[in-house]
Amino acid sequence: MAQTLTHQVPCLVGNFKADGAIVKYRAVKLSTDDETVIACTDGQTAIGVSLETAADGQNVRVGLLGIFPVECNAAVTKDAYVNCSAAAGLVDDAASTTEVNLGKALRAATAQYDVIPVFVCPVFYSSS
Repeated sequence: MAQTLTHQVPCLVGNFKADGAIVKYRAVKLSTDDETVIACTDGQTAIGVSLETAADGQNVRVGLLGIFPVECNAAVTKDAYVNCSAAAGLVDDAASTTEVNLGKALRAATAQYDVIPVFVCPVFYSSS
């Protein structure tokens, strides 16, 4: 069973429209304009994490800065930088020197679909 931690310390939350289905606690990026978001995948730059599930065209709150629950695509090491993975919206801690990381894992994830607290601050870069 996947571990779930929904602790939040929001500093900045934005309201956007979903461009396609958005799943709760997944990384999102800006879509075609500054008012819509879409799930991000490997190599893309997330702006934050969805705080609710939304269908295409619905409003969705996005955590832009602070501590938010984020769903993982695989095991993640505590204190690792996390970024978008190949699975839509899920994150991993694969080192990258080209991606802007979503933030820093505050707890380890042991399996796919674990939800862990992440300090979301999309300006972190990994040192790898």
